[in-house]
Parts: sequence; structure tokens; C-alpha cells
Amino acid sequence: MTQEDDDPPTQRSWLSNTVKQLVDCEPLFILLMTCVGFLPMFTFFAIQQAQLAASRTECKSGLKQLGLALYNYEASHPMLPAPETSQLTDEPPGSETAPAR
Repeated sequence: MTQEDDDPPTQRSWLSNTVKQLVDCEPLFILLMTCVGFLPMFTFFAIQQAQLAASRTECKSGLKQLGLALYNYEASHPMLPAPETSQLTDEPPGSETAPAR
């Protein structure tokens, strides 16, 4: 046995061994980094789709409630409610314009 075999590994040899190990598993490292990169993108897309579906459901529910309210009103009264014309103009409700003299 020689003196060189008994010496502890130096910083340089440890670093070169680590670099060699990284180079040997480079395709695996690239695959791992690609997956880690795409994961947030796919997660964001899934969250966005869920938010859109919730918004659609909320809109459908509101329209259904409006339809049921009109149906119930019509069932208890002989006709549907008259539209409020003040909302179709820029005038506030209850403000009547005086006739011009």
C-alpha cells in the first residue's frame, strides 16, 4: 500500500466526483427539471378552469332563480310585473319632468 491510498480525499477530488455523477445522470436531471417547470403551469390551468366552471354555475343559478321568481309571481298574480321605465332612461326613479310652459 502506498501513502496516496491512505490519504483522505481532497476537496478537489470530491468536487470532480460530484460533477462526474451529475453528468452521468444529466438526462434524469433534465427530465426532473422539465416536470417541475410544467407542474405549476398545469396546476394554474386546472385552477383557472375550475374558477370558470364555478362562475358559469353561479350565472346559471342566478338565471334559474330569476325564472322561478317570475314563474311564482305569475302564478299568484294574473300577469307578469310591468317593467319599470325609469331604469331605461337616465332619470332617477320617481322624478317626473315638469311640462314646459
